[in-house]
Amino acid sequence: MDDRALAQLCHPALRGSPEIRFSHEHGVQKKKKKKMPHTLWEGQGYLFFAAASSLLSSFLCTPSTSLIATMLDLTELDDMVYQRLSRHDLTQCARVSKKWHSVVIPHLWRDLSWISSLNHKRNRRLFCSMVLEDYLAEQRRQELLQKNGDTTDPSQAQPSHPPSTLSKYGHWIRKLPIPVHLEVEFQISNSYAPLLHLFKQCSPQLQVDFLSIELDEMELDAHSPKKMFLDFSLPRLRHLSIRDNLILPSSGIQNLMDVFGLLDRHAIVLEVLTLNVDFSRAGTIRVKEDQAGERPRGWTRLQRLSLHRFAGSSDTDAFLSWLLKRCGSVKGLMVSEYTGSAQCLLEGMLAHLPDLNEITLGERCFGSGCITDEVMAQLLCGSSNGWKTVRFGSKARFGEATMDALTRHFTTLQILDLDGCEAVTGTQLVQVLSVCTHLHTLSTIYWSHTGTIHDSINAEVFMDVDPDTGSLKPWGCENSLKVLKVKISGIPRPDLNDEGAVVEIYPGQTREIQGRVYDRLARLVNLETLWLGNRCSYHQSDCLEMSLESGLDRLSRLSKLKELDVRRMHTRIDVKEAQWMAEHWPGFVRM
Repeated sequence: MDDRALAQLCHPALRGSPEIRFSHEHGVQKKKKKKMPHTLWEGQGYLFFAAASSLLSSFLCTPSTSLIATMLDLTELDDMVYQRLSRHDLTQCARVSKKWHSVVIPHLWRDLSWISSLNHKRNRRLFCSMVLEDYLAEQRRQELLQKNGDTTDPSQAQPSHPPSTLSKYGHWIRKLPIPVHLEVEFQISNSYAPLLHLFKQCSPQLQVDFLSIELDEMELDAHSPKKMFLDFSLPRLRHLSIRDNLILPSSGIQNLMDVFGLLDRHAIVLEVLTLNVDFSRAGTIRVKEDQAGERPRGWTRLQRLSLHRFAGSSDTDAFLSWLLKRCGSVKGLMVSEYTGSAQCLLEGMLAHLPDLNEITLGERCFGSGCITDEVMAQLLCGSSNGWKTVRFGSKARFGEATMDALTRHFTTLQILDLDGCEAVTGTQLVQVLSVCTHLHTLSTIYWSHTGTIHDSINAEVFMDVDPDTGSLKPWGCENSLKVLKVKISGIPRPDLNDEGAVVEIYPGQTREIQGRVYDRLARLVNLETLWLGNRCSYHQSDCLEMSLESGLDRLSRLSKLKELDVRRMHTRIDVKEAQWMAEHWPGFVRM
């Protein structure tokens, strides 16, 4: 595909769209282009204030020298503007004047969740260093006060130096991520004390998105830093991950119940709970049964429960039943690795999780275990109202038993994600597409740093032709499907002359097969995302040409298509194909 073909896709109707992207695997030279703002809120933030102040002048009738000052006194207007500006634009606004600086700085510090991104690793370490420095300075000040006693003049006890950055701006922080490995970030043995110091410096409206704690043998007594930190953070926490130490003896896992005791009292906004604990070596976990009429204060907003490395046995059945009783509001369940019997978990799902409609099985995580076909078939029977979302990961051993259990939920299934799951046949995928009337997402492709994990579907199977009439069979998802990510293979391509390619049995077979595949795709009239490509180390040769000669014009019915992926495919997209796409897919924004 040449530069002219790509340029044709920049149709006047698409120029305002911010996400037109093209793969550089078609020989197009990479050119750095300045990203232009696509909305009024982006670009240089102070330009918006100039327009806003001009607009307000007709209503406020104030002198021109105080227009901006008057506007900055309107708190509601400030919030409407600043929440739509990027951090870069906020920084530019803060440099305009002292007045603007005082107004903008609270918005810059209000949400620090961006530092959790991998792209901000350096900023995260600098932030942690700032917290640790402020904590150590506070410790030295307290030690000096204790050493001199109450007779010391406070002005002499505290050195005359400017206030720290955290003490100046910390009270504006309302949203804060917590690093996954606290000890690594702070590089000290006990990181809970400086974290507690950080939390106390933040706004009373502080929200903590994520916290990961590691079980140890230390008991949670009333004066331990860990206990005080959890008491302070849990009422503000949305996602808690509990993990064990792989070298920790089983006695340390018993402290899990101490943490759950704190959750009973404080987890009032907790939405996600992840247990990454090896229960196979935990032994019998002692649980304290609730008294009659006693109801925990926490857990009421819990939406998702994740179990990693769980072992079903008589030792863990009592704990599992106790746990699920507290998860009555859970709608999504994730089970990555599971050994032993799943009967207790199945009974608990049916008895205590009435709103459960989403399940993820075999999700990628640390560990060498998996989840078997029999266990998955059992767990798929755990929704009384039917599954709406089902995801299978790379640790899922998909088989006939799982497929049989999944068919019982075809009437409610909306999302089926085979995220790297192997052993799924093309016939099974066609069965899903033909029966599920509410399905809007089907994905068999998972992008990883090592390549693409997927199972391709043969074109003959994907066409699904009625042998008696020779016409395409109707599919139940033809009006509901919006996202389709599959790799279609088995198409003869005599034009490539590749060694090992699929051979054309009779002249014109490739055009016939491609035409039928296009016809099948054209029936998915509400399709918005179509992924046919891959990231393998080789280009796929037994694929669609995506040329007008091969029948691309049959996809004119896909007027709602927004995204097309043809990476690593030997396509023949040229200028006329690009012109055709721009004309017939008005909502198209990315290829």
